[in-house]
Amino acid sequence: MGENDEPVRYIGKIKVSNSDYKNGYHDGQMRPAIGVQNYQILRANRTHPEWSDGLGWTYNHAPMLAYFNGQFYCEYLTNPTGEHIPPGVTMLTHSADGKNWSKPEVLFPIYFIANEDATIVFKYMHQRMGFYVAPNGRFLAMAYYGPNDGYGIGRVVREIYPDGSFGPIYFIRVNDNWKGQVNYPQYRSSPDKGFVEACDAFLSDRIRRMQWWEEDYLTKDKDFYRVPWIIDDGKPVPGKAFCFYTRLDGAVVGFFKNRWVTITKDNGQTWSQPVRCESLTYGGAKIWAQRLDNGQYALVYNPTNSDARHPLCIATSDDGITFDNLVNVHGEVPPQRYWGRERRPGPQYVRGIIEGNGNPPGEDLWVVYSVSKEDIWISRIPVPVKWEVDGPIQDDFTGMETGGIIKDWNIYAQKWCPVDVVDFPSSTEKSLMLKDFDPYDYAKAVRVFQRANHQTLSFKLYIESSAQILLIEVVSAKGERLLQSRIDTNRTYLVKNGTADYSSAASLEASKWHTFEINLDTDKRQFSIDLDSKQIVQDLSFSCKEGVPERIIFQTGEYRLTDDVQEYKSGSEFKPGWDEPGADEKVKEAVYYIKDFSSMISQPTCGAGSILNPDDFKHYVDYFNSIDDEDVVNFIPNSEAWLWMKENIPFFECPDKDFEQIYYYRWWTFRKHIKKTPAGFVMTEFITPVKHAGIYNTISCALGHHIYEGRWLKNQQYLDDYVLFWFRGNNGKPQEHFHKYSSWVADASYNRYLVTSDKEFLINLLPDLVKDYERWEEEKLLPNGLFWQYDVRDGMEESISGSRTTKNARPTINSYMFGNAQAISKIAELAGDIELSEKFRNKATQLKDLVQKNLWDNDAKFFKVRFEDGKFSDAREEIGFIPWYFNLPNAGYEQAWLQVLDPNGFKAPFGFTTAERRHPKFRTHGVGGCEWDGAVWPFATSQTLAAMANLLRNYNQSHIDKKDYFEAILTYAKSHRKNDKLYIGEYQDEKNGEWLKSDNPRSSYYNHSTFCDLVITGLVGLCPGPEDTVIVNPLVPAGTWKWFALDNVYYHGKKVTILYDETGEKYNRGQGLSVYVDGKFVNHSKTIEKIEGMIK
Repeated sequence: MGENDEPVRYIGKIKVSNSDYKNGYHDGQMRPAIGVQNYQILRANRTHPEWSDGLGWTYNHAPMLAYFNGQFYCEYLTNPTGEHIPPGVTMLTHSADGKNWSKPEVLFPIYFIANEDATIVFKYMHQRMGFYVAPNGRFLAMAYYGPNDGYGIGRVVREIYPDGSFGPIYFIRVNDNWKGQVNYPQYRSSPDKGFVEACDAFLSDRIRRMQWWEEDYLTKDKDFYRVPWIIDDGKPVPGKAFCFYTRLDGAVVGFFKNRWVTITKDNGQTWSQPVRCESLTYGGAKIWAQRLDNGQYALVYNPTNSDARHPLCIATSDDGITFDNLVNVHGEVPPQRYWGRERRPGPQYVRGIIEGNGNPPGEDLWVVYSVSKEDIWISRIPVPVKWEVDGPIQDDFTGMETGGIIKDWNIYAQKWCPVDVVDFPSSTEKSLMLKDFDPYDYAKAVRVFQRANHQTLSFKLYIESSAQILLIEVVSAKGERLLQSRIDTNRTYLVKNGTADYSSAASLEASKWHTFEINLDTDKRQFSIDLDSKQIVQDLSFSCKEGVPERIIFQTGEYRLTDDVQEYKSGSEFKPGWDEPGADEKVKEAVYYIKDFSSMISQPTCGAGSILNPDDFKHYVDYFNSIDDEDVVNFIPNSEAWLWMKENIPFFECPDKDFEQIYYYRWWTFRKHIKKTPAGFVMTEFITPVKHAGIYNTISCALGHHIYEGRWLKNQQYLDDYVLFWFRGNNGKPQEHFHKYSSWVADASYNRYLVTSDKEFLINLLPDLVKDYERWEEEKLLPNGLFWQYDVRDGMEESISGSRTTKNARPTINSYMFGNAQAISKIAELAGDIELSEKFRNKATQLKDLVQKNLWDNDAKFFKVRFEDGKFSDAREEIGFIPWYFNLPNAGYEQAWLQVLDPNGFKAPFGFTTAERRHPKFRTHGVGGCEWDGAVWPFATSQTLAAMANLLRNYNQSHIDKKDYFEAILTYAKSHRKNDKLYIGEYQDEKNGEWLKSDNPRSSYYNHSTFCDLVITGLVGLCPGPEDTVIVNPLVPAGTWKWFALDNVYYHGKKVTILYDETGEKYNRGQGLSVYVDGKFVNHSKTIEKIEGMIK
């Protein structure tokens, strides 16, 4: 193999497609090459030429392709109706992206000859090459005035200039046998020496000029075409439609029509005797051979054992000798709209970009061809060519370029049936659009997914117009139609049960996003479908007895792949045919949008509570109740605590039972602070009344913590009421004591929305959030753009840097206001108020810059308080980590975190200190008066741990790792004790953990921090986001916990389960990290690492 006797061999198991004019399939039952984008360059139109190429001719064929000066160029020949029926013209169109093409213009015009008897003879065109990029950089276009029997006129040439304009037309070669009129001068007469040099370069190129052989085979110069004549059925014939590639060893392999192959190893001086490649099967149409940018080789052709010219397929090779893996590129045969001579149906006459004629960006293979010699198409074929998917799919069209490549989707998009990524419903939430206003064709989008016997597919669908039907089908590798469903023009969703007729399953609404979930069970040959979380069909039968699901099809027209294809429209080449009625007119437009497509291999389900049994944790609550005097009872008494927790909280399990106990203890104490009032539910900070509180004993200091912690409860009425209490509970106005403390309430409200998806509540709150921000600006904004605050109004009195009288610029309030501005910008965007969104985005950007410029002490490498006189505080304080709570800092500030590892910095036996331990004023302000001069405050610990989690996930740094986070949160849990009993209070000694408010009853169950939120988002790693995805990125270090689980988490209206099992023996769900949504498997990793999945 690889030598003269057999330059090429195809070794694949599948050699031929199941396609014929009758009793076959248009796609040949071939698997598609994944991600091929098929775009129509030209749609012929006889009645409305202005909608097409301006001519209105309907025979369009023999396209050629090149890439020059950042543009694709395609030329093709056109005749009024049929093949070899003059007059003929060569047209040219160009494109910057290969998808959107210019209106074609005449490149080589009609050629006619005036006879002595005053008659006019028109010539048609016939060419096997189109372009040549010369060594001197000139770009030549060529065409041939036929016929192609050796007695044609000859080859013409003109230059395409860099600005897209054309040079004069010349003959580069007149056939020796042509004795008639020559309408253009010979190229050497051109005054442009560079043009002449380019033409000479082509004529001296022994390889590329082989493309001319067929039309010029009667030349007297027998040395001009050096390939030996092909011996076909004992007769010598010239080769047709030459193409070639160069192997790595320098050998050039040439291909001709009908599988003839030759090889040269001396740059075209000598060629081997062409041999027929018997291992390739195709029915006589053209073949394209090309070396790919990734070093592979490709053959593109029609692999039929008949005269049929469909489908168009590709095979690839690593060495240019043995080819394998034949897959489909274009498997559509639309109805021929027009009659004409020798108009065979199907995608045919394929050409790519020949070596030297330019190289588009990227590695993709581009080929052009005609479909039924009527329309011109182009295919973008991803390289390397793939035909199988491994793993789950989560397609987010927002991440794709609007109007650009639709990654991993197979697209069939003609001029009147576009398929595009569009900014709908917005540029931040894009979708895939299928539009159709063609009377004889359709738009089609196909997604291949992993073959599996148990599969769950989901997507969202929006109907703008159902003027044409939409087929939604699931098929096998061979295209067997396993699940058949459709949306009729009246928006009725119809489904087939086995081989029965379609029956109605649901009525769909226009202008609404509908969510589809399809569950496929190949073992049972059954499927079920949920629509908008409601099951509409259950256990219906596949429509075929064979095949495993492998791809889903969205198509705006009836299934046609088994329709008979007439080789000739009338049934005979000698009998005239007809044009289809209305072929030139547009029909009423159908528009469908698809987004959030996902496919997941189904695993054993885990229903609510089946991973973790809530009753296994009831003993914790029994113990908590037993040690509590319950001096204060709010809305939920101890006697109902377990029932309330069982109904509302996520359940958590880990090997560290002390840590696990604290998780449930914190929910038990949180519940104590839920208070029912005439104004609705509120939450308290102190369990007993305190003088500095407002109505209902409310204090706004820890409001952000309350929202972050409470967002994980099933019943969100508590937080709805509580938030509205602060903004509108004072006769429609904010509470008077709302601004007694700094707050990050807008940030917390937006991050609550990321869990609950309650967009309506959040947007309703937007005007209140804006007014609140503006009020802060009125009250606390300094002339330099920063905010000031007393330390006591941050809830951090008696600090080293603070003051009850000095207007210091502090990292606290400035970080809070940055977070609030960012949140308001995002909420405004959700509400569609782009102007308001931009306004607050600019505020956030300005504040971010000011914090980094003015609050970063470059000597101390730390964010610090800046005094009114412009000087920095000389103390590093824990508030310097708060900017990372909101992801405020750019890269480059991370070395501040070295201080949490330093015992002279913030690291202490019982947690992070609120001031650096090395400072002379550390713990010098007394005890018992709520001092923030160094003692450990859970309020601050919560902020620092959340900030550390952001650092680990969102910053590329090496100062802090997961083990540091893990150690810190375990220390935090350990601190929940007083006199050997569970306790959470105000603040504590950093060395021995003593709670420093002594036995003051107000401090018990102090609701001034978070813990459960840190477990959920930090350790377990459920990272809330706005999209319908679940992102899990645990901070549990490898080699610590061998298993853990979080169950019954209400997230985006679904129940999420996250579990890790090192051996697979704890939960019997396999080894590694797994995520389930509503009991259904979403994604998995063998190790603790970031994984994502779609929320159904």
